[in-house]
Amino acid sequence: MQDFTPLQGLRRNKINGASLSASRGSFPYDESCTLNVKFGVDGGIRDSFRHEIWMDAHRRNDKYFRITYKMEIKKVTMGLAVKTLIKPAKAVKKASIYWTRNPEMVRLFEKKVWALIIDERRAPHIPATEEEARKKLFEFEASFQILGADVGRGNHTLRAQVGASWGRHIFSEKGTISGSSNSIKITCT
Repeated sequence: MQDFTPLQGLRRNKINGASLSASRGSFPYDESCTLNVKFGVDGGIRDSFRHEIWMDAHRRNDKYFRITYKMEIKKVTMGLAVKTLIKPAKAVKKASIYWTRNPEMVRLFEKKVWALIIDERRAPHIPATEEEARKKLFEFEASFQILGADVGRGNHTLRAQVGASWGRHIFSEKGTISGSSNSIKITCT
């Protein structure tokens, strides 16, 4: 069992900057439209992901951090999100905290423990700074295609429901957060 002493203030996590945008506001019934969802995780979990914590986590053999992002896009009727257009989608990002023996990195970072960010949709990335590591791990962006036939003819209002969850670690308690994006209007002719 790991020695667990979580940082204070980690209960104040929230979804930040959740936004939904469409590639075009009006499109034909037989064509598609691209919807983009962006959001980030702010609060104690993001603030605690820094080099001093990586050193402690590595020493205590807590070397992997996984965060699961969930999102779905719904049609809004009378202020309530009622019909799901994009089924709940899930994406995972991971951070692997490792001891580097690369002499170029040791000189560059002046620190031997670093984080490798793994996004299941992209190639692994070694960030140059702590802030870049936080940005790559705690900010999410995805695109979805919808057909006019799936939406139906007429004017529609759409909203994204987003969330994130992670497990218990040296530097955090288990957590789940959720939120909603702005509403956008699209027209299908």
